[in-house]
Amino acid sequence: MKAKRVAEWTRVFDLRTAYFVLLMVMTLPVLFLFPRTVDLVNHWARLTILSMPASDPLNAFYFVHWGAFPNLGIDLIYVALAPLLSAETVARLAFILAFWLPALGVWALHRVWAQEPSPTILIAPVLSYNLVTTMGLINFGLGIGVALIALAWRAAQARRRMSRDLLVMNTVAVALFFCHIRALAAFCVIFGLLEVTPRREEPLKQAFLRVLRSPLYVAAALVLVWSIPQLPHGYVVTSDKSWIVIAPFFGGLPLDHQWGLGLLVLVILSCASSASQSRRGSPCSDFSSSPFARPPR
Repeated sequence: MKAKRVAEWTRVFDLRTAYFVLLMVMTLPVLFLFPRTVDLVNHWARLTILSMPASDPLNAFYFVHWGAFPNLGIDLIYVALAPLLSAETVARLAFILAFWLPALGVWALHRVWAQEPSPTILIAPVLSYNLVTTMGLINFGLGIGVALIALAWRAAQARRRMSRDLLVMNTVAVALFFCHIRALAAFCVIFGLLEVTPRREEPLKQAFLRVLRSPLYVAAALVLVWSIPQLPHGYVVTSDKSWIVIAPFFGGLPLDHQWGLGLLVLVILSCASSASQSRRGSPCSDFSSSPFARPPR
């Protein structure tokens, strides 16, 4: 039994090593070349404006208006790091985090939910350069990464403490609001689906109360969404970014929405089927493989 446990953890370690080696390989190009993505240059330009001294003549053309607006992820990172790093360095760092954080979240969820390590998880680093990163949607990438890590933390908690969970999840939801509002929406949908999923041997009344309480875990962010200040006069958002929901399957072609949505549904159905088979194949489910728990001795 001890030898089997050692072999299993050795396999986990080898898989983890391969996973993060792949992530580092994906990071190498960004260290030497500034990514020529569509929107990242716009982020860099905006950070440059934030860094301009008051005497710069360009200030006559720009006005910085702060408020409780969503989608300020990279701007807030720059404000925090401006005394230490340049606008270019922060833009490069944010681009790296935009695929490192989702990859960390995917790995954490895999460790929580998978009965044993699966080599298929290695596809996650390979998908790092999807349309979210190549288009430069940095705030959305940051937000999705934070959301996945928070969901993994929530799933790993064998003992639920309502006061602690409310504080943590509302803090995460507020952070997601400022990262990207679509990332917040994705987080709320996934969290809601997890909460309404029936649990083994759970009484119906307890499940019903749990579902009723679920909006409380994102209440602070919902208040922010409800009270978003009106945008300054003359500023209009006209772009359609609905394709970010199917970004790994989207290439910009006319029928990509239909094909991408179909592939996304197939992936979800396959994952649900695999999870169901894994659950039936094991006598019980625990959280001992959580990245937040200590390995068994």
